[in-house]
Amino acid sequence: MIKAIIFDMGGVLVKDPGDQRKKLFAKLLGVSVEEFESAYRQLIDDFQKGNISDMEFWEKIADILSIDKKKMPNLKDIWYDSLIPIFTEDKEVFEVVDELKRNKYLVALLSNTEKPTIKYVETLDYSMFDIKIYSCEIGMIKPDAEIYVYTLDKLGIKAEEAVLIDDKDINIDGAEELGMKTILFKNAKQMKKELLKLGVKAEVEGFL
Repeated sequence: MIKAIIFDMGGVLVKDPGDQRKKLFAKLLGVSVEEFESAYRQLIDDFQKGNISDMEFWEKIADILSIDKKKMPNLKDIWYDSLIPIFTEDKEVFEVVDELKRNKYLVALLSNTEKPTIKYVETLDYSMFDIKIYSCEIGMIKPDAEIYVYTLDKLGIKAEEAVLIDDKDINIDGAEELGMKTILFKNAKQMKKELLKLGVKAEVEGFL
């Protein structure tokens, strides 16, 4: 029996801001999006595990891209500030979260994310979640098995009693290897149908 539904943040609860931000960062640094993307991929795991700070991230980006640090713009708060105009919640997904809570399911937020992003999210009211787990606070990232085991332990449930909703195939695959139910998120309507197929009950009008 399903007891908990675990939601990814960027790309599920929130419209994925990644591409917009990468374009902004590339422009600020005077490099192509492709060049920034290449450097970003080399560092993002350490950033999201909390191994490096946001300023260390930018210093390492400069090293990889051979950018003169003296000529770099002030990037101290750029990760946080860049979220403000583009952080867009999917209201329909949040309505499902609320409905699941009313139907006595546990709901969790599980995100690969960075400390400045958490700082922004903490300005919002996400009290509807029973637990919120951010990769940079625990030194683990999806799709590694340990972060799913950690989440299940925090919820007090078995793998087969949980559903992970995520927009990335690799994260879905990691959860399925542990025996968790999964939904590869496309949109809210598709997500609702998949939840019902898994036997998750909901009474909200228009849930179908």
